[in-house]
Amino acid sequence: MIIDNDQPTFVIVDYKVYRNMIAGEENSLRPNLNFADQRISQSSNLGAQELEIIERLNKEILALKNQIESEERAELESQESD
Repeated sequence: MIIDNDQPTFVIVDYKVYRNMIAGEENSLRPNLNFADQRISQSSNLGAQELEIIERLNKEILALKNQIESEERAELESQESD
């Protein structure tokens, strides 16, 4: 899970869980939520240096995501103008 400004922005789930979510099985997330809660409580014990590293990485990921989106938009626009 990638958190930006204390909000999840990107979550990776097992494919089986994803399929269950798409199928509308509400209980499919319960085991993973417990795991996520454990990871969050563990991450709350991180020191300031680790939190800074995580925040920096999240910002870099967001910048790369924005760059990719910009490049894709520019490519689409150039294809449309041809």
